[in-house]
Amino acid sequence: MFCRNNLVKLLIVLSGGCFVLPAQAAVLDTFNGYTVGTIGTGATGGVWSAIGPDSGTLQNESGNLLLSSGAAVGNSGVFRAIPGGIADATAATTVFMRVRANAATVNTSFGLSDIVAPTSPDDFGVFEPQFRMINTAGADLRFEARNGGVFASLSTPITVGQWYNVWMVVNTNTDTWDAYINTGTANATAGDLKLANIGFRNGVAANPLTTFLVYGGAGGVLAGSIDDIYINAGLNLTNFTPPEFVPGDTDGNGVVEYPQDFNPIRDNFQKTVALRTQGDLNRDGKVEFADFREWKSAFLAGGGSLEGINLNFAGVPEPTSACLVTFAAALMTTFGSRHRRGRK
Repeated sequence: MFCRNNLVKLLIVLSGGCFVLPAQAAVLDTFNGYTVGTIGTGATGGVWSAIGPDSGTLQNESGNLLLSSGAAVGNSGVFRAIPGGIADATAATTVFMRVRANAATVNTSFGLSDIVAPTSPDDFGVFEPQFRMINTAGADLRFEARNGGVFASLSTPITVGQWYNVWMVVNTNTDTWDAYINTGTANATAGDLKLANIGFRNGVAANPLTTFLVYGGAGGVLAGSIDDIYINAGLNLTNFTPPEFVPGDTDGNGVVEYPQDFNPIRDNFQKTVALRTQGDLNRDGKVEFADFREWKSAFLAGGGSLEGINLNFAGVPEPTSACLVTFAAALMTTFGSRHRRGRK
C-alpha cells in the first residue's frame, strides 16, 4: 500500500522541495529528503536559509527529519520562501504545522513575513502573522500570538515534549488570522479555536506574504522544533500529521511483509535515496544493511521466515553471512592442503 503521505513526499522530492497537489493540500515542507545537519552548512540544499548564529538544525528522530531551532545566547533564525506567496486581499489561507517545546526555557516564534530575505535575527518585527512558545517570568509555558503589537495568550500550559498541531487561518483582506490548536491526529474543530481576528501588519498592507520564518530567542539550544508544514487555499482544518511508521515497514501500511517491504531495500541497496518507501528505514540517505536488519528483525518477530528469500544484495552478502562464507572457505583451503600433503 502506497499511502497518500508517501506519495506527497515523493512529489516533494521530484519537485525539488515543494509541490502543490491538484487538490487543496500544498506541502511547504516535511523536511524529509534533506540531510541531517545545520541550515547554514547546507542541510536543505539552500531551500532554507539561516541568519544570525546558525542554530537551525535538521534532526533525525526515529527515521523522521524535523527542524529544531534556538540558541543558549543571542537570537537566531531560519526562513524559506513560500512558493507563489499569499497574495493581498485573499479571504483565507490556512497554514498547518506541528510544533514542540523541547525545554521549558523555549522562546521560539513561527510565522509569515512579507520580507523576502530577512537580515537580522534580532528583528522580530519582520513577522506578520506570528505565534510563539514561551515561558515568561511568573507564567506557565504557553502559546502566545502577537495581536496588534502585543502578545495574547492562546493556551496555557503546554507540555515539554508534546507535539501540538497549529492552524493559522490568515485573512489578508482584513489583515487578521485565527489560531486553532490541538494534539493527536484529529482534524481541528470549532472547539480548537483559541483566538480569532488576531491583528497583524507591520509593513505595507498590500504586500504579499512571501516567507515562512522560525526565530529563536535566547531560550536554550534547539529548544523548539517544527515539522510538517502545509499551506492550503481557503479554510482547511485537516490534520496533516503523518502516520506513525512501524519499524521495518517501508510502505506505511502498518504491517511488516515480504516482499512488499523487502523489495525496496533489495532494489535500492547501496543507493542514495530520499524516502522511506525506497527502503531507507533509518533515514540516513542511503539504503544499507542497517535498513535490511531493521526489516529482518521486525519480519522475524512477527512470525515471518527467511527461508527461500535471496539475501544476496547486489552480489554482496550480509556481513555476518560473508564472514561465515570466508571462514568456511578458509577451512576448506586448510583441509584441502592437509589432505594433499597426506597423500604424498
